[in-house]
Amino acid sequence: ANNLLGFDASGNPVAVVPASGSAADVLVQLANNTDPAKGSALVGYLPSGTGAAGRTVQSKLRESVSVKDFGAVGDGVTDDTPSIQAAINAVKAAGKGAIYIPPGTYLISSALILTGVSNMLIYGAGNDSTIIQTNSATADVFYDAGISYWRTFKDFSIASSVTKTAGNSFNLTNERRALFDRIRITGHFNQLVLFARRRRCISKQYLG
Repeated sequence: ANNLLGFDASGNPVAVVPASGSAADVLVQLANNTDPAKGSALVGYLPSGTGAAGRTVQSKLRESVSVKDFGAVGDGVTDDTPSIQAAINAVKAAGKGAIYIPPGTYLISSALILTGVSNMLIYGAGNDSTIIQTNSATADVFYDAGISYWRTFKDFSIASSVTKTAGNSFNLTNERRALFDRIRITGHFNQLVLFARRRRCISKQYLG
């Protein structure tokens, strides 16, 4: 790995280690996507505008998590449940964050667990472009048995490839200060099930 193709005196192919600091070595370091100290960490970024502060491209890209960062495919065939759950778990570990779901149809086979995740935004590219589709007749799509705050769900659709006999699109217990914005839900046994503690406000916009 990280070697160049060369040839010996007889014309036979050999692996050549690029000299440190050479142009070839720099290209190898920039192409590295396994070492967090290389790749995008070596590229600078400066926003436009007076007073803008420079930082690395890596820092900029890490402002938001994409489910594709964790291997989601979005082809409507591959089971993307583990990948989307891994993105949710990453935001949980960070204590807050945004999860982007790019255009595509993301097949899930079991509930996505949101328990213990507050201060979170899950957003798509629009409810015609980003679709979360379950193939379970009974499972929820999003589930949370705990108490959570300040969550926003926006710009995606929830659908089912099978006839639902149970389960909810959102099954959230003790949800506080949540926003549902431009969400389309079709083909579900129950669409939105929320339980909010008294004196707590839930603001929602919902497209059914």
